[in-house]
Amino acid sequence: MMMKKWMPCFAAVLAAMFLAGCATENNYRECADFYSFLVENNVTVTQSQPLNPAPFRASSGMAFEVTGIEDGKEVPVDVAVYKFNMDLELMQKRMKEIRRSGCVYLLGIKLPTKINGSFILLGYERCKQKKQILKAFEEFK
Repeated sequence: MMMKKWMPCFAAVLAAMFLAGCATENNYRECADFYSFLVENNVTVTQSQPLNPAPFRASSGMAFEVTGIEDGKEVPVDVAVYKFNMDLELMQKRMKEIRRSGCVYLLGIKLPTKINGSFILLGYERCKQKKQILKAFEEFK
């Protein structure tokens, strides 16, 4: 009899732990790790630089210059990745807002985002290697 009462609680705790782990399995990683992961996945990155995370209330940010397409011509474009430290409740709430809306705003401009665990990706839309960048981002654990 005791076992029957205990099992649903145990199952709920395991499910919560599993879901929490899935959401933040890359929380230990940094933006520079994503840069390295892009290079390992044959994405041509010409330069990188740290970004101020304050506009998105993130914990860190980094921009990567890649080749983009604009009006049929190759041009340099920046792809940005921001990390939200999911150990902090405030950042968990912020990430929940971003996940719900699917975008962030910068100076009133709506920017579509991709989310993977503790990270958001911006600026990927015009990239020549968009498919490789998105694939690398999705696989970044």
